[in-house]
Amino acid sequence: MSDETPEQLRSLFQQLREQCESSTVPLTMAGAILRKIDPSFAPAQFGAIGLRNLIELHPDLGALKQSRPGVWIVDLESPGERTRLMRVRDHVWRSVTFFKGPTSVFDLETRTFVSREDAERQLASEPERFLALPDCGGEFQRSKAREFVAQREPALEQEIEQLATRPDWYQALDKTLGARGLLSTWKEFKRDAVAGCLEAWAVQHGLPLSLVLQPRPQAVADTRPASVTVSERSGCNEQSVRRLLHEAIEGMTLPELLDLRLPLRFFVGEGTDRDGRRK
Repeated sequence: MSDETPEQLRSLFQQLREQCESSTVPLTMAGAILRKIDPSFAPAQFGAIGLRNLIELHPDLGALKQSRPGVWIVDLESPGERTRLMRVRDHVWRSVTFFKGPTSVFDLETRTFVSREDAERQLASEPERFLALPDCGGEFQRSKAREFVAQREPALEQEIEQLATRPDWYQALDKTLGARGLLSTWKEFKRDAVAGCLEAWAVQHGLPLSLVLQPRPQAVADTRPASVTVSERSGCNEQSVRRLLHEAIEGMTLPELLDLRLPLRFFVGEGTDRDGRRK
């Protein structure tokens, strides 16, 4: 694992982002563009066995996801932008936001989160096997509450300082912010702060972000139809169908293009029948 991403690699991926129309690109396409930017580029230069392994070693370069078995896509959004589109996994949230400190640790051998209680004996004999999780509990949340109020409602700063000394400060904080119509904004601010803390932890230890974060669900469902059949739009006239398909492809985003289903024969060479089977 690399503790720090080399500046040369950061620069290459920044040029990659600038050359891609979409922030999400197939891993093979990303590799081709990187070699076009720098013909000498090779993951082995940076101690990796391939581009996927390179990004796993340096997760600040992008987020990997599998669109279907064997097909990988890389999200090139900057880490800060990715965090705003992600939410903390529930079991991780419960552990790191516990007021008295994280209730679990990360087992490097099994690549899983285990409770401190279950790992107690091994923690004593094999401390190097486990990673401590960031503490996003009481003190962290007090600090973030002060930061939030300073940004959004400076007039409340003195009152929040007084609340911070109370044993029920968290409930009192929610009540005070709720009275000002700031409760939902505060909770979102806190969620982003915890997600950012966990992202920094994952990057520091060379771990994939997917261990601690997951995509946020869409807040509002799109009521428009997701798709229509070509026959619904073209009347099944061959010329109209071909024109409509060309127009649609020109206007589609890369993720939509990657989701297209086409007959297999367009992707295989000679020696196959119309269904893509060997003759």
